[in-house]
Amino acid sequence: MRDIKFRGKKINSGEWIYGAPVFEGDKAWIVKRIGDNFSADEVHPETVGQYIGLDNIKDQKIFKDDLCQLRNTIYQIVWDAKYTKFGAKVIKCDHVLPRGCTFLINDYVDMETSNLMLEVIGNIHDNPELLQPQGGNKQ
Repeated sequence: MRDIKFRGKKINSGEWIYGAPVFEGDKAWIVKRIGDNFSADEVHPETVGQYIGLDNIKDQKIFKDDLCQLRNTIYQIVWDAKYTKFGAKVIKCDHVLPRGCTFLINDYVDMETSNLMLEVIGNIHDNPELLQPQGGNKQ
């Protein structure tokens, strides 16, 4: 069974929390179960992202909007509506891959371990500087 998890960044502290999302209008909460009780923390709605169901080679869980690296290429984990799957969108590359090109996550799975070969280096909310174009990037 697939492990379905979400995360969001708390409004009052900026801390990442994990659980189930609830949206109402322009507000969002992450709800988590603690024993027989539940707690809900308000989060920035734009930070809510789903766990993609795979870990990387360092056993880190990977979520939508994480920034990952493989060799000299940085990717953003995105939802690809066309294929209804998660994808890896090129953010920075020092060779021929054009910025914005998206690959399906399956292209990066190590078939022996079922883990992604990508290293998580941050996310778009905590590390916006990693989104900036650099020299050598095809635009």
